Amino acid sequence: MIGILLSGGVDSACLMGLARHRGLDFCAIYINWHQPSYFFEDIASDNIAAYYNVKRHALWFPSAELKKPMQTGAGVSGPRFVRARNMLFLSMAATIPELTELWYGACKDDWEDYSDCTPEFVAKANAAMEVYGIKVTAPLLMMDKEAIREVSRDLQVPLHLAWSCYEPRQGQACGTC
Repeated sequence: MIGILLSGGVDSACLMGLARHRGLDFCAIYINWHQPSYFFEDIASDNIAAYYNVKRHALWFPSAELKKPMQTGAGVSGPRFVRARNMLFLSMAATIPELTELWYGACKDDWEDYSDCTPEFVAKANAAMEVYGIKVTAPLLMMDKEAIREVSRDLQVPLHLAWSCYEPRQGQACGTC
């Protein structure tokens, strides 16, 4: 079974649509790591998993230290980077016994700011997870955000259910991205 890291955002929602389109056996994995938008992401990921009628695993990372780099202020330029975040998430997801493959939403537009969204990282993460019999895949890796939106439209992914904002303001997306 494929486990899809489902943040509740556009990229991971697209992965769900892609897996359904390919007729694959998959489940959703949401990780709460105290990110500023965890409440909205949790709801979005739950709604997207329900839309696809798949099991959703909700995991909790107990350290609040991860969220600090994410709280740089809405509108502040530069990456909101948490070193090893995707490796932590992949490792946590690998604890789910029935999984043989993990998908996550790394894409071409993320390469410059996020080293854990590059082809090199995916290859190394895949090599590391091989010892557990798990394959790591980033199906959107060679796509930019516009291509992902186009694929999402073509696959009728329910983007109205997605949440893609790191710093919500009074329950609404900040609108600066």
